[in-house]
Amino acid sequence: MTESYPVDNSTHASTIKGSGDFTRSVGSLKPGDQVGIQGAFGRFSHLLEPGQRSLVFIAGGIGITPFMSMLRYMHDTKDDREVLLFYANRSEEDIAFRKELDGIAASASPHLRVVHVLDAPAAEWRGEKGRIDRPLLEKYAKDFNLKLFYLCGPPPMMNGLASMLIDAGVPPRKIRTERFAL
Repeated sequence: MTESYPVDNSTHASTIKGSGDFTRSVGSLKPGDQVGIQGAFGRFSHLLEPGQRSLVFIAGGIGITPFMSMLRYMHDTKDDREVLLFYANRSEEDIAFRKELDGIAASASPHLRVVHVLDAPAAEWRGEKGRIDRPLLEKYAKDFNLKLFYLCGPPPMMNGLASMLIDAGVPPRKIRTERFAL
Protein backbone atom coordinates (compact mmCIF):
# COMPACT_ATOMS: atom_id res chain seq x y z
CA MET A 1 0.00 0.00 0.00
CA THR A 2 1.10 3.51 -0.67
CA GLU A 3 -0.28 6.98 -0.39
CA SER A 4 0.94 10.12 -2.09
CA TYR A 5 2.20 13.10 -0.14
CA PRO A 6 3.61 16.58 -0.92
CA VAL A 7 7.34 15.76 -1.10
CA ASP A 8 6.73 13.10 -3.77
CA ASN A 9 4.97 14.88 -6.62
CA SER A 10 5.83 12.31 -9.29
CA THR A 11 2.71 10.19 -8.78
CA HIS A 12 -0.66 10.15 -7.15
CA ALA A 13 -1.44 7.07 -5.07
CA SER A 14 -4.48 6.14 -3.01
CA THR A 15 -5.24 3.43 -0.51
CA ILE A 16 -8.61 1.89 -1.28
CA LYS A 17 -10.50 -0.61 0.81
CA GLY A 18 -12.85 -2.79 -1.22
CA SER A 19 -16.27 -2.14 0.25
CA GLY A 20 -18.53 -1.04 -2.62
CA ASP A 21 -19.04 -1.67 -6.32
CA PHE A 22 -16.29 0.68 -7.49
CA THR A 23 -13.78 -0.03 -4.73
CA ARG A 24 -14.11 -3.80 -5.23
CA SER A 25 -13.46 -3.48 -8.97
CA VAL A 26 -10.81 -0.72 -9.02
CA GLY A 27 -8.03 -3.34 -9.03
CA SER A 28 -9.20 -4.62 -12.40
CA LEU A 29 -8.80 -1.23 -14.14
CA LYS A 30 -6.35 -1.18 -17.03
CA PRO A 31 -4.21 1.65 -18.43
CA GLY A 32 -6.44 3.81 -20.59
CA ASP A 33 -9.65 3.10 -18.64
CA GLN A 34 -11.42 6.32 -17.73
CA VAL A 35 -12.61 7.15 -14.25
CA GLY A 36 -13.87 10.32 -12.59
CA ILE A 37 -11.98 11.63 -9.57
CA GLN A 38 -12.98 14.37 -7.16
CA GLY A 39 -11.25 15.93 -4.19
CA ALA A 40 -9.48 16.77 -2.08
CA PHE A 41 -11.96 19.19 -0.61
CA GLY A 42 -11.03 19.38 3.03
CA ARG A 43 -8.52 21.10 5.25
CA PHE A 44 -7.28 18.03 7.12
CA SER A 45 -3.57 18.79 7.36
CA HIS A 46 -1.03 19.48 10.05
CA LEU A 47 0.50 22.08 7.71
CA LEU A 48 -2.39 24.43 8.50
CA GLU A 49 -1.24 24.54 12.15
CA PRO A 50 2.52 25.22 11.97
CA GLY A 51 2.75 26.43 15.58
CA GLN A 52 1.06 23.36 17.07
CA ARG A 53 3.85 21.15 18.43
CA SER A 54 1.82 18.28 19.93
CA LEU A 55 -0.62 16.35 17.73
CA VAL A 56 -2.88 13.41 18.49
CA PHE A 57 -3.97 11.35 15.49
CA ILE A 58 -6.83 8.90 16.01
CA ALA A 59 -7.45 6.47 13.16
CA GLY A 60 -9.89 3.64 12.72
CA GLY A 61 -9.18 1.02 10.05
CA ILE A 62 -8.51 2.50 6.63
CA GLY A 63 -8.93 5.94 8.24
CA ILE A 64 -5.15 5.72 8.68
CA THR A 65 -4.73 6.84 5.07
CA PRO A 66 -4.58 10.64 5.50
CA PHE A 67 -2.33 10.22 8.52
CA MET A 68 0.17 8.25 6.47
CA SER A 69 0.48 11.15 4.05
CA MET A 70 1.09 13.58 6.93
CA LEU A 71 3.54 11.25 8.71
CA ARG A 72 5.56 10.65 5.54
CA TYR A 73 5.75 14.36 4.92
CA MET A 74 6.86 15.05 8.50
CA HIS A 75 9.44 12.29 8.24
CA ASP A 76 10.87 13.53 4.92
CA THR A 77 10.98 17.18 6.01
CA LYS A 78 12.50 16.35 9.42
CA ASP A 79 9.52 17.84 11.26
CA ASP A 80 10.23 17.35 14.96
CA ARG A 81 6.67 17.63 16.29
CA GLU A 82 5.34 15.16 18.83
CA VAL A 83 2.71 12.89 17.31
CA LEU A 84 0.72 10.35 19.27
CA LEU A 85 -1.17 7.98 16.97
CA PHE A 86 -3.99 5.80 18.25
CA TYR A 87 -4.79 3.24 15.58
CA ALA A 88 -7.89 1.06 16.07
CA ASN A 89 -8.43 -2.15 14.13
CA ARG A 90 -10.39 -5.33 14.59
CA SER A 91 -7.37 -7.66 14.53
CA GLU A 92 -3.62 -7.50 14.11
CA GLU A 93 -3.95 -8.67 10.51
CA ASP A 94 -6.05 -5.57 9.76
CA ILE A 95 -3.27 -3.10 10.66
CA ALA A 96 -2.39 -1.30 7.42
CA PHE A 97 1.07 0.22 6.97
CA ARG A 98 2.37 -1.45 10.13
CA LYS A 99 5.96 -1.90 8.97
CA GLU A 100 6.14 1.67 7.71
CA LEU A 101 4.62 3.04 10.92
CA ASP A 102 7.20 1.10 12.92
CA GLY A 103 9.96 2.59 10.76
CA ILE A 104 8.74 6.16 11.18
CA ALA A 105 8.32 5.64 14.94
CA ALA A 106 11.91 4.38 15.15
CA SER A 107 13.24 7.50 13.40
CA ALA A 108 13.80 10.94 14.89
CA SER A 109 11.27 12.79 12.77
CA PRO A 110 8.54 13.15 13.74
CA HIS A 111 8.58 12.06 17.38
CA LEU A 112 5.95 9.40 16.77
CA ARG A 113 4.42 7.03 19.28
CA VAL A 114 1.94 4.49 17.94
CA VAL A 115 -0.69 2.89 20.18
CA HIS A 116 -2.43 0.02 18.43
CA VAL A 117 -5.87 -0.82 19.81
CA LEU A 118 -7.50 -4.09 18.73
CA ASP A 119 -11.16 -4.91 19.16
CA ALA A 120 -10.79 -8.67 18.61
CA PRO A 121 -7.13 -9.53 19.20
CA ALA A 122 -5.60 -12.97 19.23
CA ALA A 123 -4.86 -14.40 22.68
CA GLU A 124 -1.13 -13.57 22.38
CA TRP A 125 -1.72 -9.84 21.70
CA ARG A 126 0.04 -7.76 24.35
CA GLY A 127 -1.11 -4.32 23.20
CA GLU A 128 -4.22 -2.32 24.00
CA LYS A 129 -7.58 -4.07 23.61
CA GLY A 130 -11.12 -2.87 23.14
CA ARG A 131 -12.00 0.56 21.86
CA ILE A 132 -10.41 3.97 22.05
CA ASP A 133 -12.07 5.75 24.96
CA ARG A 134 -11.30 8.51 27.44
CA PRO A 135 -9.35 6.37 29.94
CA LEU A 136 -7.14 5.04 27.13
CA LEU A 137 -6.52 8.53 25.74
CA GLU A 138 -5.73 9.84 29.23
CA LYS A 139 -3.29 6.96 29.78
CA TYR A 140 -1.11 8.17 26.90
CA ALA A 141 -2.08 11.78 26.16
CA LYS A 142 -1.63 14.14 29.06
CA ASP A 143 -2.86 17.76 28.99
CA PHE A 144 -5.56 17.47 26.34
CA ASN A 145 -5.77 21.26 26.07
CA LEU A 146 -2.18 21.49 24.80
CA LYS A 147 -2.88 19.15 21.89
CA LEU A 148 -4.58 19.28 18.53
CA PHE A 149 -6.69 16.21 17.73
CA TYR A 150 -7.20 14.75 14.26
CA LEU A 151 -9.83 12.01 13.80
CA CYS A 152 -10.45 9.77 10.79
CA GLY A 153 -12.34 6.50 10.80
CA PRO A 154 -15.83 5.07 10.81
CA PRO A 155 -18.48 7.75 11.53
CA PRO A 156 -19.75 6.20 14.80
CA MET A 157 -16.20 6.08 16.17
CA MET A 158 -15.46 9.65 15.14
CA ASN A 159 -18.75 11.02 16.48
CA GLY A 160 -18.25 9.30 19.83
CA LEU A 161 -14.65 10.44 20.16
CA ALA A 162 -15.40 14.03 19.17
CA SER A 163 -18.18 14.20 21.78
CA MET A 164 -15.95 12.59 24.40
CA LEU A 165 -13.12 15.08 23.70
CA ILE A 166 -15.50 18.03 24.00
CA ASP A 167 -16.87 16.58 27.27
CA ALA A 168 -13.24 16.30 28.46
CA GLY A 169 -12.80 20.04 27.89
CA VAL A 170 -11.14 20.07 24.46
CA PRO A 171 -12.44 23.10 22.54
CA PRO A 172 -14.12 22.11 19.23
CA ARG A 173 -11.59 24.31 17.39
CA LYS A 174 -8.86 21.86 18.51
CA ILE A 175 -10.57 18.85 16.91
CA ARG A 176 -10.13 18.16 13.20
CA THR A 177 -12.09 15.46 11.38
CA GLU A 178 -11.84 13.84 7.98
CA ARG A 179 -15.08 12.16 6.99
CA PHE A 180 -15.49 9.59 4.29
CA ALA A 181 -18.63 7.78 3.34
CA LEU A 182 -19.32 4.61 1.43
